[in-house]
Amino acid sequence: MQLRKIKKWARERAQRKPFEYIVGKAWFREIELLVSPQVLVPRPETELLVEQALKLIRAEPRIQKILDLGTGSGAIILSLAHELKKSPRQLQFFASDLSKPALNIAVKNARRLGLKSQIIFQKGDLFQAFPHQKFHIIICNPPYIPSSEIPKLMPEVSRYEPRLALDGGKDGLEIVRKIIAQAPEHLAAKGWLLMEIGQGQASKLKSSSSPALPLIKIAKDYSKIDRIAIFQASAWF
Repeated sequence: MQLRKIKKWARERAQRKPFEYIVGKAWFREIELLVSPQVLVPRPETELLVEQALKLIRAEPRIQKILDLGTGSGAIILSLAHELKKSPRQLQFFASDLSKPALNIAVKNARRLGLKSQIIFQKGDLFQAFPHQKFHIIICNPPYIPSSEIPKLMPEVSRYEPRLALDGGKDGLEIVRKIIAQAPEHLAAKGWLLMEIGQGQASKLKSSSSPALPLIKIAKDYSKIDRIAIFQASAWF
């Protein structure tokens, strides 16, 4: 039985299917997640997005409500809830996704990790899931790959990962700009928007920021590539 399984895995891997999809699991920071082709395989770069959020949350006592847009497998929001579970503060976690299958996987992961009661999951496109809420942190790994680049990616990505989670439109920033434009309505005064971005996109984001939501920091990844964009809402908005 075990030998048959190994042979099956070898055949699937030879077809360039990601190992995480073959075994149905992936590690992200301190947690093990269920994954399938309905969700992205969590990346090491996204761990840095969580790290930036943790620094903010631990440094700013007023932070209470945290939203993960396009949660996918739940990697980001579940890592935050898991790593902050001993915090004495009354933190509230929210997560949304347009894809019902992806949201189902996130809920399963929350249940497996004993975090289901701590997170409110809701289906919806971006902020439509929580239209009347304001958050202290909005965090997101949006689709940021230009449409024309997707067929050129590794087969593990282009053949198997969900296009909805990859395709950022003509220049890769279609969804990113939409989030930046809508975020001020959903951020508390002096709240933060943290987003993962693609290589070469940081300079373009400066023109998308506004007095209501200025770009305040770009953090680099392990390869010294600009990877995390951090915006902070104005106090008066």
